[in-house]
Amino acid sequence: MTFRGAIQRTARRRHYNLRDPKDASVRSIPLSAGPGRLGLLTAGLLLAGCTLGQRPPQAPVCTLIGCGNTLEVRLVGAHVPTDFTLTLDAASGEHVRVRCTEGTAEFEPPEAARWTPACPAGGVSFFNFAPQGISVAVEWADGQVVQELEPRYATSQPNGPECEPTCRSGAVEVIIPEFPAYGAESTWAVYSDEAHGFRLRYPAQLGLKRETDLYGQTVATVGDRIEIRAGGRDPLVCVGDCPLIEENKPQPLAGRAARQVRGYIGSIGGSVPQYYLMYAVRLGEVHVSFVLYAAGRAAVTDDPTYIRELAQEDIDLFERIMRSVEFGP
Repeated sequence: MTFRGAIQRTARRRHYNLRDPKDASVRSIPLSAGPGRLGLLTAGLLLAGCTLGQRPPQAPVCTLIGCGNTLEVRLVGAHVPTDFTLTLDAASGEHVRVRCTEGTAEFEPPEAARWTPACPAGGVSFFNFAPQGISVAVEWADGQVVQELEPRYATSQPNGPECEPTCRSGAVEVIIPEFPAYGAESTWAVYSDEAHGFRLRYPAQLGLKRETDLYGQTVATVGDRIEIRAGGRDPLVCVGDCPLIEENKPQPLAGRAARQVRGYIGSIGGSVPQYYLMYAVRLGEVHVSFVLYAAGRAAVTDDPTYIRELAQEDIDLFERIMRSVEFGP
């Protein structure tokens, strides 16, 4: 064998197959190809091994939940009205006026319909409306309040963090101050009994009726539950069907000695069984009584066994009226 033949034979023995030698489709790579080509082959094999079994990145799957920007104006306080008018002016120029009556919304201008104004309990809500600075005015029977507010919004993506839409929802609170029922006493009407030397204030909305009873006493009725009597009869002296007295104690009234009396009347004589609260004052020969009834002397009932209780709001109003009483010299 020649030297050249020995070299060729050695070279054939040092070939390496990557797969089964029986697979003719796989070519042999001679080691004599050099370290550079062998290094590339090794790197390719390692890369294939690292990516084996991995899935390519996929696009996010988004649901189709819809949403919109919302703003809720909440009324807060101890006496939140159910009937009110809310006027909103945004710094960006939008204007809307919403009248809420027992949860029903009426609004103007008509184009505000695109914000779907609604009157949930204790406030007003808007849809597809998310202004920044706003001025809100609320008017109701006993008062009015105006506040400048800056809504704070939270964002949400109901279909996922990488999916549309992105919506904002915010809320602001309008504080309803503690306006007393029927407004301030200084705005009330005045009832004056010059013949018997006293006067007082009462809410004009309740109305007042004045007449004379069978005993010649002056009787003024405020609303349907407050009765004022003045004349020569002592209300604490029983004549005929008398009310029952549970409590009788001294209680000054407008600088005069008076009695505060609590009790109830029964169904005798067709009366509605009910509790009462009375202030009785003697002015010389004149007796004056101020009485609050739970239902009123003219009330009727189908159940004469049930005694009507005094409502706390009626007691509060009655005490306010009593604080307005003034007696002459």
